[in-house]
Amino acid sequence: MQRVASLKRDYLQQLEAASPDDQPRIAGEAGNALQKAVTDEGLSVEEYTNILEMAQTNPQVRQKIIERMQAPARLSTNERGTGEKRMHDRTKLVSADVV
Repeated sequence: MQRVASLKRDYLQQLEAASPDDQPRIAGEAGNALQKAVTDEGLSVEEYTNILEMAQTNPQVRQKIIERMQAPARLSTNERGTGEKRMHDRTKLVSADVV
């Protein structure tokens, strides 16, 4: 999620500084980069959006996400397993907070 937030900031700055003719191209690049950042984390864009929506409406979910983002990465990608396992772990995290 940190990567997505960083990309959003970077592309918003680029869009603000760009000429109107360049803005559609930059917006397209931003969309592609954001989608890749989300899927690189083992989530679909829909799953990512659902998690964000839950975080906006549920303070416990929001706090849990903030805690996870602030925690140092303890394991490498190989140690964590496949994207499917990571996705399951994230879904479990959000589901546990909602119940």
